[in-house]
Amino acid sequence: MYIFVTGTALPKSFLIGYNDTHSVENVVVENLQFNGRRILNAEAGNFTIEKARNVRFVESRNYSAPD
Repeated sequence: MYIFVTGTALPKSFLIGYNDTHSVENVVVENLQFNGRRILNAEAGNFTIEKARNVRFVESRNYSAPD
């Protein structure tokens, strides 16, 4: 899946678990872009991540931008 966000400001995103026992785990954000710029980390993507483990931002090897 490819996620392309356009606009004047990148919206805030949240990945927040309930507690240490009920956490968000094993999330891969793949091929996220904002106005054509690749987002490869939480800070660049305006993400707040709390009580989470193994959250990764990656670019697919088979990536090709849409026309």
